[in-house]
Amino acid sequence: MSILRTLRTDPDFWGTCPHCRDQFPIAQSNVFELTDRIPEIALAQIEELKAALKQQRQQLARTKQLMTDRAAATAEVVHVGKICEKIVPSFAGFPFAPRDCRSLLEPIDFVAFSGLSETGAVRAIEFVEVKTGKASLSPIQKAVAAAVRAGKVEFDVIPGAGGRDD
Repeated sequence: MSILRTLRTDPDFWGTCPHCRDQFPIAQSNVFELTDRIPEIALAQIEELKAALKQQRQQLARTKQLMTDRAAATAEVVHVGKICEKIVPSFAGFPFAPRDCRSLLEPIDFVAFSGLSETGAVRAIEFVEVKTGKASLSPIQKAVAAAVRAGKVEFDVIPGAGGRDD
């Protein structure tokens, strides 16, 4: 007699459920050998697991598509933002004269030399960062803003290639 046949028929063998820790007589469980016909309860469990797996795969496919769509939308917004950053000085309502602005684009969009185009004299030098939508300053941009606000801005003259002060 096989071990499984003994377990199925002898009421003295007990098992413990790994989930709830309840004990049960193994003879009342549905143990079977691979040479046996698979019990209906096992076939039903297999079908339930297949259905759950199919549902999980469908959910994964939906999640993947949603993530792809979101990534594409985010990339598009960033791309439009980058274009806007370059042309924003020409927009009506931009608070600086377009000819006073010089593009840096990274890490700050512009430096505005206020008054330069009107009078030839610079009244102020301002760092300008353009943000669209709900965008916020990056950590580097925040650090630049903090340095400017703390007055940690300097002007240096570097001699030309010949070593002369031109």
